[in-house]
Amino acid sequence: IFYNTLFKGNRGQLGSAINNLLTNLQVVNSSLLNNTLDEEGFGGAIYSDGALRTYDNPQSPSTSPFTSNGTVDICGSVLDGNKGGYSGALYTCGYANDQTTVDRTVINGNTTGNVKGVANGGGITSQCNGRLLVKNSTISNNSAKGYGGGIAQGTGNDRKPLDRMVILNSTITGNRTTLLDDKSGKNDGGVGGGIFAYGPATNHLFNNVTITNNSSGQGGGVLFNDPTNAVVTNAIIANNLSTNPYNMAKNCGGPFLNGTGVVEFPAIVNGKACTTSPNYADPGLSGVSLANHGGPTPTLMPPASSAARGIGISCEATDQRGVGRAARCDAGAVLIDTP
Repeated sequence: IFYNTLFKGNRGQLGSAINNLLTNLQVVNSSLLNNTLDEEGFGGAIYSDGALRTYDNPQSPSTSPFTSNGTVDICGSVLDGNKGGYSGALYTCGYANDQTTVDRTVINGNTTGNVKGVANGGGITSQCNGRLLVKNSTISNNSAKGYGGGIAQGTGNDRKPLDRMVILNSTITGNRTTLLDDKSGKNDGGVGGGIFAYGPATNHLFNNVTITNNSSGQGGGVLFNDPTNAVVTNAIIANNLSTNPYNMAKNCGGPFLNGTGVVEFPAIVNGKACTTSPNYADPGLSGVSLANHGGPTPTLMPPASSAARGIGISCEATDQRGVGRAARCDAGAVLIDTP
């Protein structure tokens, strides 16, 4: 357990600040700033390979079956300015029934290294068979050379249905990807500027998220390898950029399975909409910057006239700031302030 701890300017090979192996991890109210990997490793700030394992026969762990239901919890913390090799701030590899939770946390300005080939997840990389839960958090201004400027999630070879990503009441903004071909020198912009998910994992769920101003070569906001396995509701997905010459997939590589209460902007020219029944309307976030609107993390506040106001169904009980939503269900991470 790390509580009220500062990790700053450290260097390492796997997790410059924290390296966790097969045990539960808690990082609470802590700051991990400007840590750097010396080599082409994973996790500029935190590297976690598995969590707690309970062996059926503790006397012979190398041959005993095990149950893995451990937790990696990052709560109330700031991961800023860290530089990884093949992943940026946080790399987590969870085994079956493991869960990594990022709650009330800011992951900002982290980058992957200038490695050969592809690097994933400027902010968060989640791999293997564990589950990832991000809630009440801001993932902003991170970059990756490849896939998932903000978040990159991938499946393992077994137990694929457990490899689930859930994002609630969170803001994903200003993240980007680049992908420079080391042989040709051509930059195709990468994939999934805000979020990238690979593989046929089922039951991804996004509710009350704001995904805006992210950029990549394709899927500037969100790109899933199989978008029909994702339920995205009460979301703002707007003003994301794709740099491919065909002007395709600016916001999404959709459509997603369910798009109730989703505001998408602008309307697509080429490619696919984020939902099967897109609600094209301007949420009013152009030129709006992250700021302190209350709560533990910076947020983006749409204007009172926003198209996101009151269009949602079955919102989270509170918004990213902790403000109750009982009176109205707005799309996006925050309940829109009333002037």
